[in-house]
Amino acid sequence: MFNWINKSLRNKAIIALMLLEVIPIIIAGLIINLLTSKLLNTKMKQMAEQSIDNISLIVSKNLQGFIDIAFYLAQNQNLQNLSVQKPSSEIEKQNIFYLVKNELFNKQVMSHSDYPYQYIFINSYENIFTNFYYLKDLESKKIKEKLLTKHWYNNLISEPIPKLAIVVEKNLLSPRNEEQIYICTNIFKKFDRVGILLIGIDKYYISKLLEYMRVSSSSSIYIIDGTNCIIEGDDNHLEFSKIPASLIQSIASGEKNSSFNFYINGKNEFITYRNLYIKDVEGSWKIIQITASDYIRKEINYINIVMIGMTLLSILTVIILVISINKTIINPIAQLSNFAKQIQQGNLDTKIFYNRPDEIGTLAKVFNETSEKLKNYISSIKEKEDIKRQLEIEVLQSQINPHFIRNTLNIIRWLAEMTGTTSISKAIISIIGLINYNYYFADQTVTVKQEIKYLEVYKNYVTKINLYLNLKLMKI
Repeated sequence: MFNWINKSLRNKAIIALMLLEVIPIIIAGLIINLLTSKLLNTKMKQMAEQSIDNISLIVSKNLQGFIDIAFYLAQNQNLQNLSVQKPSSEIEKQNIFYLVKNELFNKQVMSHSDYPYQYIFINSYENIFTNFYYLKDLESKKIKEKLLTKHWYNNLISEPIPKLAIVVEKNLLSPRNEEQIYICTNIFKKFDRVGILLIGIDKYYISKLLEYMRVSSSSSIYIIDGTNCIIEGDDNHLEFSKIPASLIQSIASGEKNSSFNFYINGKNEFITYRNLYIKDVEGSWKIIQITASDYIRKEINYINIVMIGMTLLSILTVIILVISINKTIINPIAQLSNFAKQIQQGNLDTKIFYNRPDEIGTLAKVFNETSEKLKNYISSIKEKEDIKRQLEIEVLQSQINPHFIRNTLNIIRWLAEMTGTTSISKAIISIIGLINYNYYFADQTVTVKQEIKYLEVYKNYVTKINLYLNLKLMKI
């Protein structure tokens, strides 16, 4: 199955680079994605819970400051005395207006709040005073008509004991109808109700506070009283009306503090809520934070994009490395392999041309030099073998020729003996003796006696030949 890997160094290099770089990055990416997803979810839940804790404390502190102002003013004897003082003229109304304003904006009162507020003070004679002016009778009548339509106001004026309430209403003093948070209290002097005090805070202040402190831009924050939404965070990603009533009901009747996941409109949302602890106020106020899980998914997607980018970069790096290794190492080694095969087949004239200062260049140079030396060595061996063979042939020829001649002469001598021509036989014996002398003593030193002996034999042989030739001529 994997034979194609073993057959090529190039395939091995590619597989090695993939195993050492690309695959580890992919595995690391998957592990990081899994761990990051778990870590971000845990971190998001922790941040959401820390955020809702901080918001609940800050909102409780701010609202409690205004509650303390209302409670303090309701116990203020000067304000109680001003509540039962009946103005008989506009000048007296104006004097009461300034006196009330001094009481409501003295340093001790202002120390309880970091945010500006406005007030509506109604005395026992139904005169209405604000921090801007005192209202004329017609204006006072309109305000009272609005207030009488509110059940919380009717509760305040009917209660036989001091009572505090927090309500959200349209601004009673402004035609722009922006919503205000009113801290409402009735004022008693001894056992008689002598006035009503409304301290108004711009709802925008609390909404912005909720927006700034939410865990992310994908979070929504609400303050509820029972199942009613009192305040929504500015720029919430989810409107309160789109939250299932069953969820609001379970939060309103549930534990004081809790966190859980809940699907709203098919999307997974992380819900955290806390109780708002406001002293001296009836009601069950809770603050809810809903954070979209898409917020975490975006972070995870960002990490995934980074990992994909790193993987693509790694693949590109591997491709560049493969091309570089293929050009600088694999191809030269493949050519060296082909060169070795050419030498194996006996082609010693092939050459490798690599003029490089590295090991590949040195290896190519050594291959070329080895090939050249091998070629010269083989040529030298061949030349020596040819010379040796020629010498052996010559030696063999030098041995064969004298023996062949002697054997031939011996055959002729025996034929002469058989025919009775002894003179021919003797002449042949002389010739054989001369041949043996030349063969055996060609490279040896002989005595003068031996040389004279063979010269005499040669002389007798020549004399016999001449005598024979003369007789033949005479017959002719």
